[in-house]
Amino acid sequence: MLLIHKIPVLTDNYIFIIENTLSKEAAVVDPAISRPIIDFARSKKLSITSILNTHHHWDHIGANDELKRIFNCKIYGYSNDKHRIPGITHEVISGETISVCGHDFFVEDIPGHTLGHIYFFNPTNKILFSGDTLFSLGCGRLFEGTPQQMYESLKKITTLPKETKIYFSHEYTLSNLEFSQSIVSNLSALNTYGEYIRENIGSHFSSCPSTIEKELNCNLFLNCHQDWLKQALNSPDETDLETFTRLRVLKDHF
Repeated sequence: MLLIHKIPVLTDNYIFIIENTLSKEAAVVDPAISRPIIDFARSKKLSITSILNTHHHWDHIGANDELKRIFNCKIYGYSNDKHRIPGITHEVISGETISVCGHDFFVEDIPGHTLGHIYFFNPTNKILFSGDTLFSLGCGRLFEGTPQQMYESLKKITTLPKETKIYFSHEYTLSNLEFSQSIVSNLSALNTYGEYIRENIGSHFSSCPSTIEKELNCNLFLNCHQDWLKQALNSPDETDLETFTRLRVLKDHF
């Protein structure tokens, strides 16, 4: 059995620890800092055998070297981005399946936020680690990629089973909600989810994980093909990509 543990760190980051409850093996996803991971692993008597990096930004790879030194663990990162993943021991390619903690994880490239961004998906338990590509009610900023790359990457994610749990790397949901409702005020699914977010927000609240189904129903960035969104943006004749691009620019300046 797999358990996913969330460790909130820094201002709004999540570090994820994948635990095999039988073997007590563990893998760390996007370790920003080391101390909370070390303390958690020791408290649960876990053996950290792997690190999974979705991309190279410092708040996702900052603890790679120290964890590797302490636990002698493998570090998985995208082969095309190996020069930016510290301590990498296993280069992965898009379409590859790797075994972590006794379970298979499928790797797919999803450029946009960075050019070397990937996701890790466990099909058995329907668990996705989306890094900074897909958030609840939002998507990542385009630091390196193009709007078309991000748009296509999000479409890849939405082909996964609707019940897939999405473990995203930042708690941006309240801000994303405020932006979304500033664009569309009458989307029932969004407003219902928004009530839940506002009622539960607090120091211990987490909107993670979300699901593919919830995001398809509520996330504007996944609905750029919808006439109701184009109408809300006063752009009924735009292409879906043009609508996405405009929405991303609006969010950048929100």
